[in-house]
Amino acid sequence: MSNNSINIREIITEILLSIDKGEEHSHILLKNVLDKYDYLPQNDKNFIKRVTEGTLENRIRIDYVINAYSKTPVNKMKPLIRNLVRMSIYQIIYMDKVPDSAVCNEAVKLAGKRGFRGLSGFVNGLLRNISREKESIKWPPKDSDNPGDIAVLFSSPLLIVKSLIDDYGVEETKRSLEYSLGISRMYVRLDERLDAEQKEAVFSEWDENGITYRQHDEIPYAYFLEGADNPAKLTGFAKGDYMMQDLSSMYVCELAGIAAGDTVVDVCAAPGGKSMHAAIKLSIAEKDAEQVPKGRVISRDVSEYKVDFINDNASRLHIDNIVTEVWDATVLDEELIGKADVVIADVPCSGIGVIGRKPDIKYNLTEEGLHSITVLQKQIIDNAVRYVKPGGTLMFSTCTMRKAENDENVDYILTSGEFGLEEKRQFFITDEHDGFFIAKLIRNK
Repeated sequence: MSNNSINIREIITEILLSIDKGEEHSHILLKNVLDKYDYLPQNDKNFIKRVTEGTLENRIRIDYVINAYSKTPVNKMKPLIRNLVRMSIYQIIYMDKVPDSAVCNEAVKLAGKRGFRGLSGFVNGLLRNISREKESIKWPPKDSDNPGDIAVLFSSPLLIVKSLIDDYGVEETKRSLEYSLGISRMYVRLDERLDAEQKEAVFSEWDENGITYRQHDEIPYAYFLEGADNPAKLTGFAKGDYMMQDLSSMYVCELAGIAAGDTVVDVCAAPGGKSMHAAIKLSIAEKDAEQVPKGRVISRDVSEYKVDFINDNASRLHIDNIVTEVWDATVLDEELIGKADVVIADVPCSGIGVIGRKPDIKYNLTEEGLHSITVLQKQIIDNAVRYVKPGGTLMFSTCTMRKAENDENVDYILTSGEFGLEEKRQFFITDEHDGFFIAKLIRNK
């Protein structure tokens, strides 16, 4: 790449190694690395981002190719060699502008530099063989209904494929998993308190930075951005004029019916997108209300680290009707029983709905983990329902599509007879939004 003193491909290999070790979620690790190397030319940073994300989301397809051409199975390779080969194959198969010969040469050099000179011949031979035959790789048939074939075609673990097929059938599974590959969309939620002049200032800055934007048809403060390298660096973001939030997530507070004077409790709030949205909805509702006691949002999460994210966002968005607290949602707060007009329970989940933006999630799921997450969800639900006052609202949500984490939890809430279901929405992964689930329930006694 263009910077002689920095080996861009070595940076990518290190990121992939760190993700393999589970040191940090991919989106956070990549952001930290890009911030560290912010002085690099934009094309180098774009290359790091694309190859890292592309290698991660296509890892199962890449491993399928490796195992078809290598005598050493991918899981038997040295970790550095495995990730070096993976990111090189991504470039060979998916990136037309990078000459295959350059990819092979750089991989061989990097293997030698990192102490694997004895494996340089293996790396060279494997990559050049795949480069020669990349147009004739025997992929599984696209119309196959076999879960193993679907797993390879859409680079998704068999566990996810089987789970989604059981819940929704083959076609919806294929559709969602196809949309999960190559997602680069970005939505922001414009602060609804902005006046016309302030909005125009935001749009002008986007225009000046080559960002194209489109207002959502149903949610007027939701804007889809294209060409936004890093909106967080813009003045409008720093001033708190908007917040990055997926479209599907915005529906939680849009549907909640937050009214003047309400007490809103967000039990698993970090990084605070829904808490901020609720606080703004509350401010707007109270702006023209007469002699109504001021409402508040109680925004909680399990650690100081997570609550710090909420505080940072509240400060940036100039929100003063929010109270942040460190609290484990599985522990009942007796002082809150029957006190909340609205409870937001966006519970920890498998995260299948966001694998397009956080691809490492899909590789870390296990049968045991899926079972334990449903147990945890019910522990949180048992407490959250008790905070809702009679006539109050429970907004239950997850960023997944599994019925065991969504519909079955709603049924669990309804079995008490204390709640009625007002609305339920399952969002599948599309080119517009994440996979997401929302249920609005009203306490009737």
